[in-house]
Amino acid sequence: RRVSVDVKIVAATSRSLAEAVAAGTFRADLYMRLSPATRVLLPPLRDRKEDLPFLARRLAAETQDDPEIGALRDQVVRAAGLEAGAPLALLLPGDSSPPAGTLSLPLPRAGWRLLETHHWPGNLRELSLVIRNLVTFTLVSAADAVRGGLRLSSARLQVDPSLVGTLLEAAPVRPRDEETPSSIRLRPGETLNA
Repeated sequence: RRVSVDVKIVAATSRSLAEAVAAGTFRADLYMRLSPATRVLLPPLRDRKEDLPFLARRLAAETQDDPEIGALRDQVVRAAGLEAGAPLALLLPGDSSPPAGTLSLPLPRAGWRLLETHHWPGNLRELSLVIRNLVTFTLVSAADAVRGGLRLSSARLQVDPSLVGTLLEAAPVRPRDEETPSSIRLRPGETLNA
């Protein structure tokens, strides 16, 4: 029996499906089913450098929502004399001071330059991983120092710019021009099920 449903399919790719159809590497009938009247083209992050400041701040703020990172932040917040649950803010060069009661992580200009000049082959996922690790490692360093007996004199934790370089070097994503073809090959069948 027929069951009525109301669904929306969202398909995303970084490749031109029209070119893949012309080259015979993507099924034309599937392309027609996926091809809507309206397409949203989102340029890669390397072509949208003006979005980096907003995205970096936003991703840093979202990182603190992770329960493990939030617990780590709370240890550092208490040691800095702030109220439990105080928000975390990544400060970029040129930013004004965050509101009182905020744990701030100022990123030096050298670290910011590394982020601005990076090619971002992994797009937003790569940026998210770098910012998450940047926040995490900065908090871990501060928490270790506090456990070692160091008192925090302010609610500003300087981000080590060399950490940015280390995180970018360790990124597991290769630029597109270094991609290797997949070793899996599928032959088109007569039907979708085949």
